[in-house]
Amino acid sequence: MEKLIYLLWKDEAESRGDFSRRLLSELPHSLPPAYAHGLQLNVVDEAIRPAEHMLIENEKPRFYAMVSLWLDTALARQPAEAAMARHARRIAGYLVTESCPLRDHDRVVEAGQRSYGFSQVVLLRRPPRLTYREWLDIWQGSHTSVAIESQSTYRYRQNVIARALTADAPDTQAIVEECFPPAAMTSWQSFYGAEGDDALFMRNSRNMVQSCRRFIDFDKIEACATSEYHFQTIMPAAGR
Repeated sequence: MEKLIYLLWKDEAESRGDFSRRLLSELPHSLPPAYAHGLQLNVVDEAIRPAEHMLIENEKPRFYAMVSLWLDTALARQPAEAAMARHARRIAGYLVTESCPLRDHDRVVEAGQRSYGFSQVVLLRRPPRLTYREWLDIWQGSHTSVAIESQSTYRYRQNVIARALTADAPDTQAIVEECFPPAAMTSWQSFYGAEGDDALFMRNSRNMVQSCRRFIDFDKIEACATSEYHFQTIMPAAGR
């Protein structure tokens, strides 16, 4: 099984609300029955408007949706790409390897319903000062534990890009998905897991920023809050 991630751009004349509503209502039904083992849509909709202050936008125009697909093989992606091309002004696809250092064992989301809180999607680029191995070792070898300990994240996914699937895909080496509780949209203390504790907030935010600077150039990343929807769920293997 392979995981594919696509970034989608809307037409400038279409509102974010109309774009997200159209994707959520039409795209899942545009795919062939039993085509994907899993389908997840992340949209920049009105629900996450309070988190707009968290936006990091170094390339314009920004993407307004992300589609995650789990297929038997990336060779079978054409129906999905054709469907997405009909619903978006531009698409950019990647084949990724997914790692989930922090799973959410507490919540079950019904198909087609919005997940709890919000998901921050971050596009990472490797700084030229680091080799690929150095960059990956810092991020996954030591930063991961800092991120989990310093934030109120309840789920954390790391998608390392194996290769681009579309010709004009932006140059990026990884896509991060970090899920936070609703209060983190408007409270940095809540974001850093330190509601009502100034000292803990200062410590956690300082540790997180210092760790990020080791492997991230902040003028080269993209980050935005999204609403997350699941339309199909991967079934566990027999005996698990």
